[in-house]
Amino acid sequence: MCTTYSNGELRFFRLTKGLVDYSTEALRTVFQQEWDYLYPATPWRNDPANGQQLLVEERARGSRLYDPAYFVEYKPIKDNLDTGDVQEWDVTTLVFALKYSHALSGSRLSRRGRIIGNALYQIKEVRNYVIAHAKRTSISRKSFERHINTLLQAVEDLLTNSHSLVKKLELLENETEFQTEDLLRYKKLLKDDGSGLLSLEKDLERLESKMKIRNAPEIDHKTSADKAGSDHKNSGNSEIILRLQTRVARIESQVCTSPSKTRPDIFHRNKYIKMINKSNFLSFNFRWEELETYLDGFSSDVDIDMKLYAGIQRAAALSHRSRKREALEVLSSLIPNALRASNG
Repeated sequence: MCTTYSNGELRFFRLTKGLVDYSTEALRTVFQQEWDYLYPATPWRNDPANGQQLLVEERARGSRLYDPAYFVEYKPIKDNLDTGDVQEWDVTTLVFALKYSHALSGSRLSRRGRIIGNALYQIKEVRNYVIAHAKRTSISRKSFERHINTLLQAVEDLLTNSHSLVKKLELLENETEFQTEDLLRYKKLLKDDGSGLLSLEKDLERLESKMKIRNAPEIDHKTSADKAGSDHKNSGNSEIILRLQTRVARIESQVCTSPSKTRPDIFHRNKYIKMINKSNFLSFNFRWEELETYLDGFSSDVDIDMKLYAGIQRAAALSHRSRKREALEVLSSLIPNALRASNG
């Protein structure tokens, strides 16, 4: 059984993404900007040489990174800094580098430095709320809006209000759906099924016309793609299926009622009646392999009408087994025969 996620949980996940992905990336960008401004001769390249240069500054000035009293607490930060790759630094490491490292102390007294310090405080507050002190993986709408706006303001201050990370946070704030790969795949399947059902409806319309069934619905000459878009918007696949069921019932009624002089000759033939009875018997008893073998015997029949109706029986059997796409393919393959049949 799959977990059902509440709106509060989805808000929690969205806020976490805004913090871990977008806000953290903003801190990485700012760190590199500040480093390159202070050390133009050795710009940050995300390599161990950069990490060693930063740590040399810390050792020379007695940083807590090298204080035995804080060794255990600061070891993860020191190990991250040592790699020199900011893409591997978490929020804690980035906050230390920007706010406490001796290497960047030269930028903290400026107005820009104070702006960065305030933004760091805001991001830390959200980090503590979402990760360090979270009581549950669910938050109210009011809390979500307050904290996502805090992140937005912090990232705008660190970068600009037109930066792509700001736009991503704004998009995250206003999302009304929690998109997943499975959901997108499901939506595509619905759209594909709608197009397939409409194509099947077209085939049934042609069959009704060939069988001279009266009062058949007027054929809409829109393209399948146009109709699919319209039907999905208005009523979805359920209405298309209802129309198909109505058409199938009309065709079955035409086939199964008592023969009359105005009906096609094939309905009076013993061969046709035997084929219908036996294929229905095998289908209703779920003897699918025998049914396939039996219907295959009509594939080389010189009587085009018999080949056509054997194909319809095959499509009906596939439909009963929920193999709709294969049923559609079988019906589509019958169109050339239907156009040439004398009783189709």
